[in-house]
Amino acid sequence: MKKFMVTVKEVYTREIEVEAESKEEAIEKANDVIEEGEDEINLEYSHTLDTDEWTAEEMEEGEDVCSKCRKCGENTCGNDSETYSCFEESE
Repeated sequence: MKKFMVTVKEVYTREIEVEAESKEEAIEKANDVIEEGEDEINLEYSHTLDTDEWTAEEMEEGEDVCSKCRKCGENTCGNDSETYSCFEESE
């Protein structure tokens, strides 16, 4: 039987406290916090997207279950995205 790696897409939420003069400015500042990596990541599960949003890729013979970066092919098992060799290029 073939093996597949299924990517299940889920939505998470988090709250970021900022000071601003308007809702628009608050959203912009929250985005800045995320982009600069200054926020302590505290995610709360919201929901899983419908299965038509998921992907499935056939795994090669002997391939382990760790995912691989779609850009460079580097094994991502146990790493956070900042350790990938192509991380800076993909931003």
